[in-house]
Order: sequence, then C-alpha cells, then structure tokens
Amino acid sequence: MSDNAYEPDLEKGDSRPSQTSSSTFRHDAKNIYINDQAIDKEEFIYAFGGSLTVGTRKQTPQSRNYADPVPSGLAAFSCTTITLGLIEMHAKSVTHANILIAALLTTSGLVELIVGILCFIIGNTWACLTFLLFGGFYSSYSFVLMDLGGQIEAYSSTEEYAQSVALYFLPWVLLRFTKLVVSSVLCLVSWVCTTSMLV
Repeated sequence: MSDNAYEPDLEKGDSRPSQTSSSTFRHDAKNIYINDQAIDKEEFIYAFGGSLTVGTRKQTPQSRNYADPVPSGLAAFSCTTITLGLIEMHAKSVTHANILIAALLTTSGLVELIVGILCFIIGNTWACLTFLLFGGFYSSYSFVLMDLGGQIEAYSSTEEYAQSVALYFLPWVLLRFTKLVVSSVLCLVSWVCTTSMLV
C-alpha cells in the first residue's frame, strides 16, 4: 500500500477522503479579501477594539478618557494619616484614635477602595495595589477601634491586647517600608536616567 493511500474508517462512516482547499488572503487600500470575499478594513479595526497596533491606542467612540483618581486617593490618605499620626504621638494628650472611626471607614476606607478600583480600570497597577491595600487597612483598623466582636475582652490583659495590635500593625509596616524602598529606587533610577540624558 502506498503512503498516499486512503483507508476509510468504517466506524465513522468514512468512505472517501475529504477534499481540503486552502484559503486565500489578499488586501488592498480599502478591503481585505478572504477567499475572494471583500471585507472592509474598518470592520476589522472595530472588532479589535479600535486599533490593530500595539502602540498608543487610537481614540474610538467606544473608548473613554477617565480622570486620574490618584490625587483623590492621596488626599484621603494624607488627611487621615496626619491625624492618626498625631494621635499616635499623643499630641495634646490625646491617646485614643476612636474619633477617627468615621474618617477611617469613609475617607481612608471607602474613598481609597473606590480610587483603587478606578486605578485598576485605567491600568495604573502600582496605584491600584497601594489604594486597595491601604483602603482595606484603614477599614479594618476602624473595626479594631470599634471593638467588634469583643476583641478587648478576649485578651486576659491589656499588655496581651497591645501586643496583638502590634502584630496587626506589623505586616502593614513591612508593606509601607517595602513600598518606600521600591519607590525610592525607582525615583533614583528615573533621576539618573534623566540627568544622563541632559549631559
């Protein structure tokens, strides 16, 4: 039997080889032809979301420009962080941060979560990570201050409760420190690259 011989598959009901034909593709300034069927190039651009290029996206009626949400997130973060820092330093002999529960839930909690989601939509990954994590942190810290679930009574001593709050803060301190180091390195690299281009 030759290599090109066809053996029918009787179980599948094959009786003769299938005839395959190759597709033809060509184009001109206005159309793309697939098997001599003309398709307008604009239809292909619409199918791929407005642009066939990998570079900057061409503005189309389907795409929208969003405002930058980062300044709102930074303002919400800063207002609550300054006040929380002053309370943690016992400024004016204030030692309890319970006055900040509303700000922690809304300004630094809800607003930062919304800003993080908007940063995700516009494709700003670093800001998305920052605002979602800190929005979650401030929201959860407000629950610690509200003593939901009787957290304080669950510990045998004030010292043990203080240590548990310290452990709660530890991952957030590490996250902030890591972000500080990475941001500093990125700023230094950016500065070196910029100054080397000017020289």
